[in-house]
Amino acid sequence: MDELIAKLPLLEIPNLNIPIENIPLLAHPAVVHLAIAIPLIVVLIEIFNTFFKKRALSVTSFFLLMLMCVVVLGAYLTGGVDGKVAADTLSSDGVETLKEHKFIGIYLVYASGVVLLFKLFSMMFNAPSIRFLFIIVLLGYSALSLYQGKEGGELIYEHGANVAKVTQLDDKLFDLEEAMNELNTSLNEKDATIKTLENNLTTLQSTLLDTQAIEAQIVKLNATIEALTQEKTTLTQEVAGLKTQLLDESNKLKAQESNATEQNNKLLEQIKGLEAQIQAIQAEKSKAQTYIETLTKELEEAKKIVTTPATQETKSQGGNTRGVRG
Repeated sequence: MDELIAKLPLLEIPNLNIPIENIPLLAHPAVVHLAIAIPLIVVLIEIFNTFFKKRALSVTSFFLLMLMCVVVLGAYLTGGVDGKVAADTLSSDGVETLKEHKFIGIYLVYASGVVLLFKLFSMMFNAPSIRFLFIIVLLGYSALSLYQGKEGGELIYEHGANVAKVTQLDDKLFDLEEAMNELNTSLNEKDATIKTLENNLTTLQSTLLDTQAIEAQIVKLNATIEALTQEKTTLTQEVAGLKTQLLDESNKLKAQESNATEQNNKLLEQIKGLEAQIQAIQAEKSKAQTYIETLTKELEEAKKIVTTPATQETKSQGGNTRGVRG
C-alpha cells in the first residue's frame, strides 16, 4: 500500500476561504467516524436495493453520498487542525505516517465526488453495467476509508498523536486558568490601586492648585511687604527730619522763652512802677475829690447867701478869683 501511495501524484485542496482557526481542537475523531460510517451504510443500501430495486432507497443513497462529500471535506479540515498540533509531539516515523494520512485524506475528498458522480450516472442511465461499476467504485472508496481509519488509529495508539499533547494542553489550560484567575485578582487589586492613585492624584492636583494660589498670594504679600518697607524707610527718614526740626524749634522756643522771661521781668518791673504811679494818681484823685466836695459845699452855701444878681456876680467874681488862686 505504501508503494502504491508513493506512485500516486500529490494533490492539493484549493483554498476554500474557510476560517480553520474557528475549528475546535479534537473535532476530527467525531467527524472522521461519520465519514467512514456513511459509505458503509450506502454499500448496505445499494446491496439491498439490488434485490428490492426501490427508487426511495436509491434517492436516500444519493443524499447520503452528498452528505458524505461534505463530511469528508470536514474531516480533512478538522484533521488539518489536529495534525498541526500533533506534529510537534510526533517522532519522525509518526510525522511520515501523518503525511501519508493527509495524502490519503486529500484523495478521499476528491474520490467522494467521483463516487457521487457515478451514483448520479447510475440513476440517470439505469444501466446494469454502470450500476455494477458504481458499486465497485463505492466498495473501493469504502475500503480506502477503512484503511484511512486504520492509519488514524496507528497515529493515536502507536505514535500517541494528540494523546500526550491533549494531556499537556489540559494541564496547561488548567494552569492558564489558575494564572488567569490570579491575574484577574491582581488586575482587580491594581484597578483598585489605580482608582486610589487617581483619587490621590486629583487631591494632589487640587492641593497643587491651592499651593499655586497660596504662592501667588505670597508673591503679592512679598511685594506688599517690600512696598511697606520702602514706605517705612521713607517715614523713618521723615521722622528723623521732623525730630531734627523739632529739636531746632525746641531750642528756638527755649531761647524765646528765655527772652520772654526777661521781658516778663521787665514788664513786671514796669507794672510795679505803673502800680505805684496809679496809687499816686489815686491819692491825688482822692485829694481832688475831697477838694471838689469842699468846693461843692462852699458853692451851695454861696447859693444860699446870694439873693441878688449883683451879689451873685460879686460872689461869682470872688469865686473865680478863688478858683484862680486855687
